[in-house]
Amino acid sequence: MRAIFTAIAAFAILATPALASTRGAHAPTLTWDGQEIIYGVPAQIAAIRAVLTPICTNGVKSPEIGPGIAFELIQVSTYAIAEGSCGDPELHLILHRKGGTWQRLTLCSPPRNGIPHYGCWANDRCSIGGGVTGDYGPGGIYDILANRCFIPIPIVNRIVAIRSKEPFLKQPDEVGMLESRQCRYDPQRSMECPGYIFSPAQKRHAADARDVSMLELAADVGDFTNALVFADAVIARERHVAHYWDSEVAAIRDLSQKVASGKLTRAQASAEYQQFVQTGKLP
Repeated sequence: MRAIFTAIAAFAILATPALASTRGAHAPTLTWDGQEIIYGVPAQIAAIRAVLTPICTNGVKSPEIGPGIAFELIQVSTYAIAEGSCGDPELHLILHRKGGTWQRLTLCSPPRNGIPHYGCWANDRCSIGGGVTGDYGPGGIYDILANRCFIPIPIVNRIVAIRSKEPFLKQPDEVGMLESRQCRYDPQRSMECPGYIFSPAQKRHAADARDVSMLELAADVGDFTNALVFADAVIARERHVAHYWDSEVAAIRDLSQKVASGKLTRAQASAEYQQFVQTGKLP
């Protein structure tokens, strides 16, 4: 059922991963075989791989989700980027090592009493988009890491320099640079162009994508009161279309009422929601 919601956001490009290996025991390594790029301290690369799946799934356990695999993984200092697959979900991550642990980089503060700061998450632009992302041009890695994630420029330059050596980036970089030049003359040619003016329909779809993402975040942590708020916002905004996700909204409403009345704990409700996602039915 979650797939129906996710379709609204148009996040459906799956990568084809390959298991990676590192060479050497101490010095950073760079390998390229036409399918993967690996750069970093081997021990840190291993540590990153160990947390890819729980980061990708927000800690949700599912037998359908395999181990996290990155076909591109670059680690410089306490930052890393990884693109590939976590089995079922797509994996496009920017990572930061804090307190000896690798985790998804976010500009938002930790959840308070288990409840995320939804306003921050909804506006957090520190992420890598689907598919092959070039180094340069609108939406390129440099812009994302430096201007959206505020990673120190020397580290960003090093990451970009490593990626730029690889032949698979030549074509997207050429496209990106051409797009940059054309953006100056016609900002409306791409939504990534500075100065692009969004149409009412595009603003509506962007709002839908934001609320769907927040709905899933809320449901994953068992916050069904806010999950229902986000679901109702999408329903209200899209009154003119058939609501194929009405059954999911009904399930969220049911779980919200059970949590509010004390019949279920948030953890129990979250577990029941995960069962609904997999089977289409509540227990």
